[in-house]
Amino acid sequence: MFDSSAARKQFLERLKTGAVDAQTLSAAIESRASFQDCAADDLMWIFAKNQPQLGQFAAAALSASRDPTKIEKLMTAYAQERRPEAQAQLAAAIAACGSSQTLAYVGRMINDKNPAARLKAARLIQGLKDWPRQTALVSALLEDPDGAVSRCALKAVAEKAPARYGVYLSRRAHDDDPETRVLCLKALIAVGGRQHADTLLARLPFETGDLRTQIWNAIVAMVKREPGPMTDCMVRALTAPQTETRRMAADLLAKMPDKQDALRRLLVFAETLAGMARDKIFEAMAPHAAVWTEPLLALAQTESDPALRLQALHLAKALEQERLTPIFLHELKSPDWMVRLAAIQALGALKHPQALPALAEALQRKEDAIAAIQALDQYRDLRAANPMLKKLPAAGEDEQAALLHALTNIGDPRLVPHLHKFLDSPAPKGKAKRIAAESIMALCRASGNPVPPQVQETYDNLAADKWADLPDLGLKLAGD
Repeated sequence: MFDSSAARKQFLERLKTGAVDAQTLSAAIESRASFQDCAADDLMWIFAKNQPQLGQFAAAALSASRDPTKIEKLMTAYAQERRPEAQAQLAAAIAACGSSQTLAYVGRMINDKNPAARLKAARLIQGLKDWPRQTALVSALLEDPDGAVSRCALKAVAEKAPARYGVYLSRRAHDDDPETRVLCLKALIAVGGRQHADTLLARLPFETGDLRTQIWNAIVAMVKREPGPMTDCMVRALTAPQTETRRMAADLLAKMPDKQDALRRLLVFAETLAGMARDKIFEAMAPHAAVWTEPLLALAQTESDPALRLQALHLAKALEQERLTPIFLHELKSPDWMVRLAAIQALGALKHPQALPALAEALQRKEDAIAAIQALDQYRDLRAANPMLKKLPAAGEDEQAALLHALTNIGDPRLVPHLHKFLDSPAPKGKAKRIAAESIMALCRASGNPVPPQVQETYDNLAADKWADLPDLGLKLAGD
């Protein structure tokens, strides 16, 4: 039917007058290869008609046409066309032609100052073959300052190429615009890759309804598929600023099948953090203390890395489980001072009676003395008084001050004679003498007993000279 040039010319003439029926038009579309010698101008008029089947034929015929100007003419018409339906027909024709020239024209449209031109570019590029691979062009559209342009590109990316543009979607998943945020989150859920787990977990506390359920199910599925890497994700989430995010991360971490592996990953990560940040993630785990007690006991027996052993002590301290006391008692013998310090602090927090003898022994080691005094101070137990009283006379000034405060905090009036004896001896150093007098006075008043006159007199005399304790700043009055 369209084999000869005359037949094709006659068909096109009839097409202009509307004398072609739908069946013949369909046949022409099927015979598109017959229109190779058609000039673009012979077909461009069709798009002005804005009729779907006619536009379909024009796109098919132009795709077969060898006219080198066809892309230029199609792009010019597309840029000028304002009717959405006609734009769609021209875009389909451009996509059908599939020329490499098209990308150059799209690039020019993206650089146009007119947002309407850039929006047309965003719509056009979606019809091109392998458009997701044109990352430079697509990224420019995604970052377009005009909201309509960027949303158009974002919708296409979210629906058709979320894996390739996952980093961008992760960023926009925190967008203030609800429509944008939901679109991105659903796209990330569809991708299902653990590389987006951080984003999904961060958004989980803020979403509601069905979307929240979808996010939770997606994270749980990731945990089942890749528990190791997802453990790292949960550990990172423990540092999130939102309390709810940290809580959910702790809940998920406690459900990990390999608790020993999860614990070690946690401690390795904790080693990279500053003290306050580390304590924050350990506090988030405290509600699941019972889950982590056994793995922590096992790790303390097998771990050889001093850094991880130290982190294990910090975690054990935060969990506040008496069953962890053996770990701390064992670490009191560690050659590493930082490890011993952490163990002493933890024992002070736990206040387990079993630890009193060990802390009394640590009290005698110069490098551990202050920490041991502070730990014993937390017990407020008369059983801790005897080792502290023994230490008191030979201790240094700061140690004496700490010991006196700890003894005062025990609050037992039976300590008054011992402190009185210390006050009357030559043992007090510097400020310790006044603190001893204050301690006696505090214990007497708390028990309703009168303060011994000589203690009051000693205190009054020392109080008058209390400015002598201040450092000499070298300041002198004018004229001195």
